[in-house]
Amino acid sequence: TDNTQREVIDDKYPILLIPGLKVAETIRAITLRDGISVDEFLKRIDKEYESRLQDREPEQVLSM
Repeated sequence: TDNTQREVIDDKYPILLIPGLKVAETIRAITLRDGISVDEFLKRIDKEYESRLQDREPEQVLSM
């Protein structure tokens, strides 16, 4: 939408579009590698989420 596009331009943060199939394949590979269920994987992600948050400038996001 126009509002979304304006917000992206104003914030200067990039939008990254990732196909759902790629997300599913990646999660599947991680769960197989680690020998855990998808539910366990999601709980792990939820548990680690707060500790991974950081304030970053738009340029830092692009260079990750």
